[in-house]
This record gives sequence, C-alpha cells and structure tokens, in this order.
Amino acid sequence: MEAGSNGDKYWNNSGMLNAFKAKRKFSAFGIMSTTGKTGLDWNERMNYGGNSGMESGMSDDGGMYIMMGGGGDDFDNGGSYWGEGLPKGWAAGIHYSNKWNQDKLHLNGSYKFNKINTEANGRNTSKYILPDTLYYVNEFGNNYTSKERHRVDGMYEIQLDSSSSLKITAGGSSGKTNSYNISNTEWLDEDGKPVRTIDQRTSSIGENKAFNSTLLYRKKFKKQGRTISVNFNQDYKENESQGFLLAKNEYFDSNGNKTEQLVDQKKLNDNITSLVSGKVSYTEPLTKRALLEFNYGLSNNHRQSRRTALGKLDPSSPKYDDVVDSLSNDYAFNVLNQSAGINYRYAKPKRISFGFGANIARADFTRKDLKTTKDVKYSFTNFFPSANITWTLGSNGSLRFNYNGSTQAPNIDQIQPVADNSDQSNIRRGNPDLKQAFRQRFNISYNNYKILSERGIYMSMSFSTVQNDFSSMTSIKDGTRITTPVNVNGNYNINGWFDYNKKVKLIDAQVGPNVEFSKSRNINFIDGKENTNNNYSIAFGINLWKQRKRNTSLASARN
Repeated sequence: MEAGSNGDKYWNNSGMLNAFKAKRKFSAFGIMSTTGKTGLDWNERMNYGGNSGMESGMSDDGGMYIMMGGGGDDFDNGGSYWGEGLPKGWAAGIHYSNKWNQDKLHLNGSYKFNKINTEANGRNTSKYILPDTLYYVNEFGNNYTSKERHRVDGMYEIQLDSSSSLKITAGGSSGKTNSYNISNTEWLDEDGKPVRTIDQRTSSIGENKAFNSTLLYRKKFKKQGRTISVNFNQDYKENESQGFLLAKNEYFDSNGNKTEQLVDQKKLNDNITSLVSGKVSYTEPLTKRALLEFNYGLSNNHRQSRRTALGKLDPSSPKYDDVVDSLSNDYAFNVLNQSAGINYRYAKPKRISFGFGANIARADFTRKDLKTTKDVKYSFTNFFPSANITWTLGSNGSLRFNYNGSTQAPNIDQIQPVADNSDQSNIRRGNPDLKQAFRQRFNISYNNYKILSERGIYMSMSFSTVQNDFSSMTSIKDGTRITTPVNVNGNYNINGWFDYNKKVKLIDAQVGPNVEFSKSRNINFIDGKENTNNNYSIAFGINLWKQRKRNTSLASARN
C-alpha cells in the first residue's frame, strides 16, 4: 500500500493484494490518483497475477516477441495518462488464474473498473501564410471530460492430447462518457483587424460497448514439422452519443461591417464496427531443416456510421425538429478480404535461418448510402511479399534482415461524404474516392556481445514507404479551414539507432555512447498547392549504469 498527498488537490493512493498458492493466483488492486497514474505499469502488471495480459511467442524469422495486453486508450496506456489536461483517476480490478492436471488445463479471468475526470484549459496561437493573404488565429478553450468503463476478460486453454491444444479468449466492456467544451476563436488579418470570431459551446453524453473473442487450435502430426493451426477472431464495438452545439459566428468585411450567424443544433451519432476473421495455416517439412507453410484467410469487416444533425424550425422553440441534410447521413462500409499464401522456411542452428514467400489477397469493398440505397462496389487484388534472414556470426553476434508489405483500408469517417461542423473553425469532410494504402517495410539489425570483456554493440535501421498514403487537402478562407482526406505518394520514414557499451573496470560500470536519427517526408495540400514536409532529427547520448549482484553463496551453502 502507498498513500501520498500535498494536503490540497494532489493525491496518489494505491494498494495491491496477492494470494498465490502453487499454480493458483488471486490478485486485487485499487488506485486513486490526481498525478496522472491511471492503471498498472509494466512491473505492477507482472506482480498482478504474474504475467496477466502478456503474450509471448516465436516470430516468422525465428525471433522471440513479448506483448503486453491492453490498448492505447486513456484507461490502459502503460498505467499513465498522456493526454491534455489534469486528470483525476480511479481504477480497481481483481484477477484469478489456476492450472490443473499437470498444467494441461489453464483458466483465468479478470474484472477492471476505470474512471477518469479531466479538466483542461489552454490557448493556441497560429499564423497562416497564404499566397494572397495572411491570417492570425487565437484560440481559447476550456474542457471537461468524464469517462468510465467496466471490463471483463477470460481465457481457457486446454491440452487436448500430446499433440493438440485449444485456447479460447473472450472479453467485453461497457462504458459512459460525458464532455463539455467552451471555446472562443478569433481570426485576424495581417493588420490585426477581425475577420471572424466564434463563441462556441458543445456538450455530449455517450455510451459504448464492446465484445471480442478468439479461438486458436494447434495440432502437431507424427511427422516432425507437419502442423496445422486454425485461428478465429471476432470484434464488435458500438458507440452511441447525443449532444448539442451552440455557436455564435461573427463575420467582418473589409469595411468592418459585421454579420452574425447562430448555429443551434442537436447531434446524434451511432457507430458500429463488426469484424469476423479466420485463418488456417499448414506446414509441411521438406527436409530436417526446411519446410513449406500454406495459409488461407477470410475476413469480413463491417462498419456503419449514422450521423443526424437537428436544427430548429422555430428558433424560439425548445424542439429540434429540422434535419440538416448536409450534416446527416446513414453510411455503411464493408470490406470482404480473402488471402492465400505460401512461405518457405529454412533453419540451420547456430548458422543461418531464412524465410521468404508471398500472399495474394482480394479485397472487395462495398460503400452503401443507406438513406438513398445507393451502392458503390470495387475491388483490389494485392500481392504481399515477405522475406527475412538471420545470420549467426560466431558465438557472439547476429545480423537480421526483414521485409514485408501490408495494406490499410480507409476508415468510415475518412470516406463518409458528409461534413462534421462540431468545430466551427475547422470543418471536416469525408472523401468516398479514397483508395487503400500499401505500405512496405524494410529493417536490418546487428548485435554483438562479448561476455568476457562485457562489450556490446547494437544497431538497427528501418525504412518504410507508402503508396496511396492517407493525407489531407485543406482550404482556408474567411476564417474557416475545410479539410478533406486524400491519397498521396512519396511519403516515407527512415530511422535508426546505434548503441555501444563496454565494462570499465576502474569504476566497475558499463559506459558507452548511443546515437539515434530519423528522417521522414510527408505530403499534403493547402489551397490546392502541394506542401512537402521534410523532418530530420539526430540525438547523441552517453549510457552509464552499474549492476550489483546479490551474493547467494552463503544461502547455497546452507541449502
């Protein structure tokens, strides 16, 4: 248990209880904090039920990977809040796991509750330099947000016999959100005269729910290297919200004359995402060191977004009974994907291992306007090559290379042909003509460590480029910025790092330099003109650390 406070508005209190006996694990925790702590960090997760939420395994290139469960939202982002504002957080959970029958049966389950209240206020000053004019924009804002969630997770794993296993996971959550925002924005021309001012109030309450499940079956046959695995995944998410937008817009002409526009609307939003996918993989040994892998996958991703904006026929009436067609839509986006592939793998222990192959996939897209019942269908045939190789360099080092390609479909907000005016100064529109993006990634890494001299060398470099990447086209005029997503070519990212360390006997510590660098290019459009952003960064550092080992010789002698 720990508790701390400055006697005023800052406090940080937490506690954890563990009851472990043989393979049985029971844990409970609670957190109350205003210091940004919203959950369990890495070390706390390891103590909370051992390796709860952690998955490990072997990658295609023969390397090991470790992944911690949890997403990247405010509730589960490494145990800390990284957003804007000052958070007040509450979290609690219980976990139970056990193993029976010589570890052939494994069961665990957990429940978590999270709540975060965030208050934020800020000021942002921008300058837009356009070919024919210049704008200064001053924005002031105050925001309050409250989020809470209940989540239940479970896992059941059984060793069916000496050659097959079955693992099933399931999880579900429900939550609520509540937000209120006040903002004031002024657009000024190059002489400091007002062009537009916006006084805006928005509020929203919402509910969300989700359910996901997985099934993994593995089977090893009598012939070494011959295996089959079946993987099934399901994911469902639904978000409903309703809110209000009240905005007073003032426009000024070159003579200083003012016109006013009042926006008073009720917003109804309903978003559904449903994903079902499955994959079958089969491996057939060719020799003691080589095998072929065949795989087939099928997935269906359905997304639906319903947006309704209601205005008032009578400004003095409390009723919102006028549908704003330009801001309302009922839209569905479906992607059916089938893929088949073959991969070759070869491994010679302590020498070399490599693999290469490719998948061919067909993606069928269907866009449907549910209000007009208009359908637009199109498809892509994609080729996904992959290759990896690992050289073992003596007993101290290795060199690894990896390449793969992947696609990304646009989300429904990017393609939905309707405007979002929730921020009166920044209007966003979807683009139904967006194509899917294709990303290629290359990575090469080297490591070498000498045990006797305690010297280590580690380095890595990666390069990625995207065809039909998602970017934006922005137009700015009279105090309004309108943004639409578009596809672009030429975006790329390069990054790398180098680390050297060696034991210095004089101080009995590891010392060495490190270098990191990155370069990237991103393209967008402003008022119809292409805008290329080139970013470079390089950093140098010195590592210095010392590790003390506990002397266990006395304890060993006693044992």
